[in-house]
Amino acid sequence: MAPNSPEPRPPVNILMVDDHPPNLMALEATLEPLGESLVRARSGREALAEVEKREFALILLDVRMADMDGFETARHIRQHARARETPIIFLTAIHTETHYARQGLSLGAVDYIYKPFDPDLLRDKVRSFVALHRERRARQVAEAALKTKDLILGVLGHDLRSPVTAICASADLLLRDEEAVDRREALTRINSSARRMDRMVRALVDYARSYLGDRMPVHDAPARMDDICRRVAADVLVSHPDRNIVVSVDGDVEGRWDSDRVEQAITNLVVNAADHARGDVRIEVAGHSDEVVVAVTNDGGRFPAALRASLFTPFRKGDAGDRGLGLGLFIVREIVVAHGGSVTLASGADEALTRFVTRWPRRSATMRP
Repeated sequence: MAPNSPEPRPPVNILMVDDHPPNLMALEATLEPLGESLVRARSGREALAEVEKREFALILLDVRMADMDGFETARHIRQHARARETPIIFLTAIHTETHYARQGLSLGAVDYIYKPFDPDLLRDKVRSFVALHRERRARQVAEAALKTKDLILGVLGHDLRSPVTAICASADLLLRDEEAVDRREALTRINSSARRMDRMVRALVDYARSYLGDRMPVHDAPARMDDICRRVAADVLVSHPDRNIVVSVDGDVEGRWDSDRVEQAITNLVVNAADHARGDVRIEVAGHSDEVVVAVTNDGGRFPAALRASLFTPFRKGDAGDRGLGLGLFIVREIVVAHGGSVTLASGADEALTRFVTRWPRRSATMRP
């Protein structure tokens, strides 16, 4: 096979019905060059038996047959769920009057051809209906895949996240109990693990949407970037109580963004920074004329040079001890790009720190006229 040649497609079934064996042989010789699977039936009853066994892309049906004529055969075929919409072409050498053609077409036939037929013309007609059948099947497969995708995303996004949310809420409630001091360490660990699991499930949902061709959903509303970043800092401190997260703000930091999505992206960056930092984690928020810039910096050392080229590639982890899925930076980029912005690793290869800079247009790309 040539390097760029299309993959061969499996043949489709074509049913040929005629009670005269020489006619079947002539029909088979005409259609054989198409390379499809040709099935013979020598009576209407044999045709119905074949329809029971398999799906056909097209049925070529002789009108005049001894036990059951073509019209009656077509009526019975149409009662079968699998063949209710299968194209039927009637072939006849006897019933050439117009009212017979009308009768055949009233039964759902797509054509009524008189014998002797032109072989090239018949092949072209059959080729067209085979192509339509393949297109219809491809659409059905695509629709089934979409339904499956929606089911998977529904399970990941709702069914799996619901118990995790309940765990987080219960742990938060117990942590507020002043008498639970002796259990605080265990509760903090439960809360941290549940939140990490929630981020992983959410990342998988977002990755599945991107992989299957969907855009990252973004719902804009007025928001303040400093409020978002302070919420992120408070949440990350729950799982990293030994870290110091400093938020600094400069200028006007209001805009229109999807606060939940922005919070998700900034959280991914801050969690990564807190995991690797030796000292403070800094979140710097700066307002500019048409965008707000958020930079997240940690002093955990140089970002691994080997990972720079595949920085935003899904399922690539920063180090062997990473407890995530390797989707964090990929999701960050998807969210920022969905807002019309950008994310870069701003620290140089020789710098003893890691600094990610995200740029958020004040008005998200989805809201632009």
